[in-house]
Amino acid sequence: MSKKTAVMTEKERVEALLNGKKPDRVPIWPFALNGFATIYNKLSITDAYTNPEASYQSQLKACIDFGFHMNITNFNDRVAAEIPSLIEKGITTLKVFTA
Repeated sequence: MSKKTAVMTEKERVEALLNGKKPDRVPIWPFALNGFATIYNKLSITDAYTNPEASYQSQLKACIDFGFHMNITNFNDRVAAEIPSLIEKGITTLKVFTA
């Protein structure tokens, strides 16, 4: 069995998704939503990591059912400028940490 060589980094995959572009494969989400969504929606581990549509639908359902939101840990002018584009992409709630 041959091993696939990664074309994109994990960061590039997530950034591609956030920018409405197609990554080279389903990313392993840094905030572990995929693992939770897989269990919550009774998706097989194989499908979670090899079936992009099933993984996407599973994560979307978990986000809708639980109302997950984006966390901002370093608020600055660049982040503030990006907030309108987040809303356009469907991220409607933000949590800002100030301490």
